[in-house]
Amino acid sequence: MAVLSVFFLKNLKFSPKTLLIFTFFIIIGTLPGSLRDYYEQFRLTKSLSRQSLEVPPMTPYIDYPSKEILKAIYFLEKNTKPNQTVLTHFFVGNLIPAYSGNLVYFGHPTETSQFWSTKKTNVEQFFSGKMNPLRAQEFLIKNKIDFIFYGPQEENLNLKFDILTYKFLEKIFQNPQVLILKVIK
Repeated sequence: MAVLSVFFLKNLKFSPKTLLIFTFFIIIGTLPGSLRDYYEQFRLTKSLSRQSLEVPPMTPYIDYPSKEILKAIYFLEKNTKPNQTVLTHFFVGNLIPAYSGNLVYFGHPTETSQFWSTKKTNVEQFFSGKMNPLRAQEFLIKNKIDFIFYGPQEENLNLKFDILTYKFLEKIFQNPQVLILKVIK
C-alpha cells in the first residue's frame, strides 16, 4: 500500500521534499495497523500450535492452503451466491472472498468492522461451543450468515466440541479437512 502511494505521489510531480514528507506520513500512518496484524497472526499461530500438533502452522496455511481447503472454497463458488455470507475464522476468512466471491463475517482485521471489539469474540465463542444453541442460532440469523466453513482452525478452537450438535445446521459438503454447513432459517 505504501509503495503504491509513493509511486502515485511521485507521478504527481511533487518536489522531492514534499514527496519525502508524504512518504513519511504514509509509512507512519500504516505502520501501527500492520504491526498489530502481524502480532495477532503470530499470537494465533503460537496459541494454535501449542494446542494440537495436527494443525499446520498458520503462515504456510494461509499462504499455501491445502487442496481440501481449496476444494471446499471452490464448492462455495459453484454452489452459493456471491451475496451469501460465510462464517469462518480469520485465515480462511481472508481466502473465501478472493476465491469464491462470498461475503465473510470475519476476515481481514483492517477490512472487517468491529474485528477486535466484537467479531473475534463472537466467532471464537461460536466455534468453541460456548454459545448455547438458541444464542448461536440468533447470532447467525442476526448477522445474516448463510453458511459455516468448519476447517482445521475452527475445529482447533475446541477439539471436544462437535459442531453438528447445533441442530439448525445442515451438512452440504465434507472432505477430510472441511465441513460446510448451511444455516437452516
